[in-house]
Amino acid sequence: MANAPTWNEFKAELYSRRIFLTQDQEDLLTEFYNRCHSDTDGKFCEQDDSTGPDGRGDEGQYAIDGVNGYDRKTGKPVPGSDAWLEAHNIDRKTYASRPYAEYTASKTDPELAAAFEDFPAAKRFFTSTAEQKGQTGGLVMRKAPVPGSPQGPVASQVRPNVAIVTNPAKASYNKKKLETAQADLAIYEAANSAKVVKIYADRVKGAEANLGSVKKSTPDSIRKESADYLDKATKDLAKANAKGDLAEIAAAKKEFANATRAQAKVPMRISNLNSGKSLYDAERGLQGHRNSLARAIENPTLAKKRLVEAQQNQVKRLDNRHKKSAAKYVFAPGATSARIDMHQDPKNIKNLKDGKGRIYIAMEGNMKNDAILHSIKKEDPTATVVNVPSVTLWQGSELEWFTRTHAQGREVVLIPDADGVKNPNVMNQAKGMEAALRNFGAGDVILAAPPLIKSGRTRRDIDAFDLPSGVREERKGIDDHLGAGRGTLGEMEFVKAKRLPNYDLKEFNRPGGINKNAIQNTEATLAAVSSFVGPAGVGRMPKGLMAQAAGIPETTALDARKRLERLGIIKVEFVFDQDALSRRLRVRNPDMSEDRIRELVRKKVIKEPNFEDKFVDVSLDESPIISILDNRFRQRAEDTQTGTLSQLPSWKPPRTFKGWTSSVTGLSKTEANPRTGTSIVIQTKAGAARYGKPIGSTIRFAAEITTMELEEDKLIHA
Repeated sequence: MANAPTWNEFKAELYSRRIFLTQDQEDLLTEFYNRCHSDTDGKFCEQDDSTGPDGRGDEGQYAIDGVNGYDRKTGKPVPGSDAWLEAHNIDRKTYASRPYAEYTASKTDPELAAAFEDFPAAKRFFTSTAEQKGQTGGLVMRKAPVPGSPQGPVASQVRPNVAIVTNPAKASYNKKKLETAQADLAIYEAANSAKVVKIYADRVKGAEANLGSVKKSTPDSIRKESADYLDKATKDLAKANAKGDLAEIAAAKKEFANATRAQAKVPMRISNLNSGKSLYDAERGLQGHRNSLARAIENPTLAKKRLVEAQQNQVKRLDNRHKKSAAKYVFAPGATSARIDMHQDPKNIKNLKDGKGRIYIAMEGNMKNDAILHSIKKEDPTATVVNVPSVTLWQGSELEWFTRTHAQGREVVLIPDADGVKNPNVMNQAKGMEAALRNFGAGDVILAAPPLIKSGRTRRDIDAFDLPSGVREERKGIDDHLGAGRGTLGEMEFVKAKRLPNYDLKEFNRPGGINKNAIQNTEATLAAVSSFVGPAGVGRMPKGLMAQAAGIPETTALDARKRLERLGIIKVEFVFDQDALSRRLRVRNPDMSEDRIRELVRKKVIKEPNFEDKFVDVSLDESPIISILDNRFRQRAEDTQTGTLSQLPSWKPPRTFKGWTSSVTGLSKTEANPRTGTSIVIQTKAGAARYGKPIGSTIRFAAEITTMELEEDKLIHA
């Protein structure tokens, strides 16, 4: 050990490689270093791959041979470490003052008890799941309301190290459904032509049986069938509860819910029976299955392809549902999730109350919020930031209160994740929230997300970069962009409407037009639809999203939509027959031509519908296509502005702002060269000695390489 460096030299070497230590980690390594120096026979310092530096085997969180703060197995930053804070652009003060508090896998953990003191149901849930099999603790992320919010305290959110199964019975049921669907997929994939034809023939037999049942139906038989169904479901649920099998209980609960809904639909079924609609639907359904069978006989190869594709989609849906049985970010049961959270940083609150600077709204929770908070202090110091917990959890009454109280006439920057290019739901929700903010009186509403990269001639995709551990990460969230991605707010790409149509509908206040009392709600609905579909003039807008964007009840918004359609201002189309969907059948709407479907697919308004797919996603399939017919109320492409935030005339960062700096060390890009996880070639003896590799070796560097190191060792990037 005589040639070993001193402890100060060792720390200097760590710093030169951008490896930063917390005090606890420094104390641990100091002890390790001192014991190595006093270890005369070298046994203590022999390499032992069975343990990590914290003595916890493969579960050790800190890699002594890599970059401090990165998990040994995944290469991702360990929550709460300096590496994690820098990767998410959160400074230690912001982290501590929220606070983010670590909890253990114990039902008596004091952090869990304190965080949910005002939320008894959440306290019971989190203390019970803390000791769930596989749990190792995690973070409690405290939340706070906007000062003066009429809805009171905001419940904390939990980020477990290992995803929590929130409903074991549902998880077990979802797993069984997935396994059944996977088994059916295997059958379809292995099917020969004869088997494919038989599958379609069996569907025809089922449709024939359904038609026969409809022909025999009477109002009394419908009532009896529904009552028997509910009675059987009730008894099956009681048996499942007595047996205690979680999957059976979940299946029985689902069947009971279906029976209850069927009971509620009895009047509608009787009405459809009397009008002949039920018979018409059954006959049409049978004809559809016969057509599919005929196509299968004519071309079994193509029929098999469609059959497999439909089942693959079902497996994918069920797999997603099964994965969602375990949650990585868990809301407090018994508390309203759709709340606005605000970090209680004094400057952040002051800027909100001053009513002058921009308001940033992060659509994906408090980690994104705190990343923005760190950046606006340097780049946009008069601004303030708040957040909603996810893209779907803005639809509450608090948003209207917040906008009318704090955002009247102010510029609002709305920030979803960049995955809107791949996930239409993300962009739809962002556009819906944008429309709601405008309806509630906000000034310019700017939709901004991390910059994308070109992928092909016209396509754009999510950017990616290497973490210091060498792991590839996407520039998806604002925290990824501002932290590990080393970006700035000014580099965010935005889209905004420079000029909006005038949605004044007073000219329609006439007999056969719009009642005076309904004008305001109809204008709000039109504004919501127009903002949502944008310059394209057409889009698929769910009724709930339309109502929330308009800031009115759903039934009121639907009435307004009908008025707008009746007056020829908009056109509402459905791809699927809505009554058939209510019975979970996918039947093309007779008013929607195949040419129109192809046109909507070509314009990327919808995906190619698969009528062979018997599995229905009602929330999507029942959403209508809405087109603006009256061009006076349609946004124009020339009135839409795009670019980066730095190109806005109002963008004026302080002169002291010089670009990205680390939220932990304060080092700039130049001082902390971002070439991480890159391949290098060693060119000198000094480089070989430093990195323990012969000259000419190509290595992948786990830690960051400073410019000085590259010059000293004359390393050349491979």
